[in-house]
Amino acid sequence: MKRVAVVIAVVAVLAMAGSALAWHGKGPGGMARGVFPERMAQAPGCGGCGGCGYGNLSMGPGRGPGGFRAGALAGAPQLPAELQAKVQEMRKFRLQLQLLMMEDKVDEAKAREIFQKVQGLRNEMAEWHFNEMMKSNPKAAPQS
Repeated sequence: MKRVAVVIAVVAVLAMAGSALAWHGKGPGGMARGVFPERMAQAPGCGGCGGCGYGNLSMGPGRGPGGFRAGALAGAPQLPAELQAKVQEMRKFRLQLQLLMMEDKVDEAKAREIFQKVQGLRNEMAEWHFNEMMKSNPKAAPQS
């Protein structure tokens, strides 16, 4: 009976370790590779789309020569100053929303307004990122 319990415990530990490696595993296949718009100012290339042609961005923050801690990524286009300002604005709105949600009585109308502003900025950034991907894709048909 003790052997069965030990075998079950070992299988459970191996399953948990395997799922942990699959989630944030080593190399380019880990699932936690998405880039939030705030990070696009640091690494505008990937955005979680599985390699956009901006160089080796799959290593993630601080993981090797292409990591965020190395400064600007090689081959990645720099975010225009206008979009960098929008990133800062979005950070402010998100902080305002967090502060608003911590109050005893939350003003729902104000929270929705701030949320809509954040979503609008996020959509603008996503559109810019998509346009950059299309520009760098040699298979994309040029627009007439």
